[in-house]
Amino acid sequence: MWHQEILQRDQLEENQNFSLKLNWGDARLTSQKFSAECFDLIFLDPFHEKNNAELITLDFISWLSHLIKPNGLLICSRTHVSILNSLLKAGFHLGYTSDKSQQVIASKDKSVFHKYYEIDLTLTPKKLKPYRDENLCLPHREIVRSRDKE
Repeated sequence: MWHQEILQRDQLEENQNFSLKLNWGDARLTSQKFSAECFDLIFLDPFHEKNNAELITLDFISWLSHLIKPNGLLICSRTHVSILNSLLKAGFHLGYTSDKSQQVIASKDKSVFHKYYEIDLTLTPKKLKPYRDENLCLPHREIVRSRDKE
């Protein structure tokens, strides 16, 4: 469990193999500070889609696709159909981290999946409308309400 006293805001951790910087705040706004293809790995933990729809909108997932390196990975803790559809529409290939896991791993580079378990996409309904937030700033309730109206 992460504890804010252990990981202070904007803390930077580096060694020879990696560097890690944690940025606190609304992910939609904080992520706009970064340039294209600057991340090797993004961990997305939206909890439940009805509580955090802003983190799984097609627009936010597309923005993350812009930020991640071509062979980078996005790991998502949830497998809601809405998340899977947004990831697919944003150009990601999908798999699971293990044969028993429900954690999704996504990459723009399909060749990374020789290490992971590909998701059977025939089980994913394609007709479900994604949540939308074109300017990455709508309040949560408005995002949910607008998709529910469609």
